[in-house]
Amino acid sequence: MKKNLVTISGILGGLLGIAALIAASIFPEKVILTALLSVVSLILLLFFFISHYEMFRAFSKKRSTQLGLNSVLMIVLFIFISIVINLIARQYYFRTDMSSTENYSLAPQTVQVVRQLESPLHIRVFGQENRPSFKSAKKLLESYRYFSRNIMYSVIDLDRAPLLAKEYGIDQYDSILVESAGNPVIVFGISEESLTNGIIKATRDIRKKIYFLTGHGENDIQDNGRNGMSRAVSRLSALGYELTTLVPGTVESVPDDADLLVIAGPKEKFSNRDISVIIDFMERDGKILGLFDPGYDPAPIIGRTGIQMLQGQIIDPASNLGGRDVMVPLVSSYPDTPITRNFTLSSVFPGAAPLQTGTFPDVYEYFTIASSSSESTIVKEDKSVSGKGEHIIAAAAGSVSGKDIMIVFGDADFATNAFFDVVGNGNFFLNSVNWILEEGDLISIVPRSDEFIPLYITPQQGKVLFYIVVVALPLSVFALGFNVWRKRRLL
Repeated sequence: MKKNLVTISGILGGLLGIAALIAASIFPEKVILTALLSVVSLILLLFFFISHYEMFRAFSKKRSTQLGLNSVLMIVLFIFISIVINLIARQYYFRTDMSSTENYSLAPQTVQVVRQLESPLHIRVFGQENRPSFKSAKKLLESYRYFSRNIMYSVIDLDRAPLLAKEYGIDQYDSILVESAGNPVIVFGISEESLTNGIIKATRDIRKKIYFLTGHGENDIQDNGRNGMSRAVSRLSALGYELTTLVPGTVESVPDDADLLVIAGPKEKFSNRDISVIIDFMERDGKILGLFDPGYDPAPIIGRTGIQMLQGQIIDPASNLGGRDVMVPLVSSYPDTPITRNFTLSSVFPGAAPLQTGTFPDVYEYFTIASSSSESTIVKEDKSVSGKGEHIIAAAAGSVSGKDIMIVFGDADFATNAFFDVVGNGNFFLNSVNWILEEGDLISIVPRSDEFIPLYITPQQGKVLFYIVVVALPLSVFALGFNVWRKRRLL
């Protein structure tokens, strides 16, 4: 009876060891299960070997055993060490991106979102096996899993799992199902941006609501043309925000569920009733993002915070779009603010009015978000030029005692479809929205892309490139050749 029990313990110990390896491979998130199987397996195997100690001892005294014992021990030890190292490396491995464009790295904001996951997140990608995106999806998902063991993923051929796809209402390739705590979210397109947005949607408990004011010639959020804001709205919607429009003259007050009011490029003046509705919203600790073009007077709206938009338009000969259009300032360095911290992309403002802050320092706190270069000036309607130096393009004001916050841009065109995807404009706009809504985890989403991104340089940078490429390099080649010719003449 005892002999049978010992034999069973040895067999069971081996089987549990194999089960531990399988559990570690299939259910890597269930660490406790793997550890329990491993410990029980080790105990049973130790019991088996201790019970057969005398047999192993007698076997080891044989001459044939002694001759081959060292070799066997070395082989067993090598195999054992290899298995242990592989198990450790599987759970705690290191990876680095050596590509020059960092195409295989996740954006810093994505890493921040993934690392903050506190509960299991299931990701299913439905694609087609013979498509390139099917293989790239596995690489992308493994990049996410590298930063969080709470992520479980699978890549499924839609044609081979029609019932599962039908259960979630998925009927097209390259669809991603993200599920957290029973909250399924479907996004389309296998990309870092889509997947990160899906994670944010699935893990967000409450969707914040953004109202875009209309009725005064504002940029239309449904317009797909150059002057519309459909791109900005699409990106905000992808981040999980709920968006709608509001005509202030048709309501007694801004709805209580409004987390942010966006006033984007109004052309007509606001009525006293409209202004009253907006001021009432701010007095209720409301938040406003205002985008105003030169020539428009937003004083009735922004004057309460002490931000002023001055007359005229900024021209910047030192830093502008393409080094030619001085009416389109290019900003490549920013003050250290929560919105621009770690933000390295340039942004352009096609026709920007200068701002001034600090009117009510005892009531509001101010900080500059973006400004033109020290060589910029202001040109007014009468063509007069004045005020050489840095000029504020975007600024924020927050009340000292309350929670009302306002961000003002002296340009509305930078967030339209025509300029939203130019350098960092889109990300700058999204950062501003995310910060004012206290969604810090969404700041600085800069997804990797293989799309062509034009290089914009300032006139000074253009001169440096000219002297290096056109002057310095040819002279260096000529000097090197002359030196070789001179040495040969001396031979």
